[in-house]
Amino acid sequence: MDETTRDTKWAGDLPSMNRLRVVKRVVPVRIRLADDSLREGHLYGDVQRLDGGPATILDRLDDPCEAFLPLATGGTHVLVSKSRAMTVEIRPGEITAPATQGATTLQVEILLSNGEILNGRIHAVLPPASCRALDFLNRLSSKFLCLFRDDEAVLVNREYVVAVTEVRSA
Repeated sequence: MDETTRDTKWAGDLPSMNRLRVVKRVVPVRIRLADDSLREGHLYGDVQRLDGGPATILDRLDDPCEAFLPLATGGTHVLVSKSRAMTVEIRPGEITAPATQGATTLQVEILLSNGEILNGRIHAVLPPASCRALDFLNRLSSKFLCLFRDDEAVLVNREYVVAVTEVRSA
């Protein structure tokens, strides 16, 4: 048997590629990188987490198995380092505030290492005696915190946070 015949036979034994395809959601994003450049495009997200809940881009950002994300932009894919992504802006419906009873909403101002200031809300599920921004930030296990704004949600890489001010209602 020559090389061509062997390769053709082996390729014919493969299962259909459609059965191996993983269904992904396409999520429009704007990513601010550590060099202060802005990249717009689409990230691919899972439809469902392993626990059966809906998957989010935050799940993908927190996945320790991936150091880079493929950002689809202009017909190509740019591999973006997650550790160098300062912020990831997503549409508001992509991540929702916790529906857990007892969640506390905190209005905050976040100062980033590039001097940018972000204002918005964080939603903390904490014991009533520990529901300050300080408690939330110190207990957060995610590398990115989710800041809710009226028109978008911003996933903020905690490595680029210089200061957080809790804004009290007047």
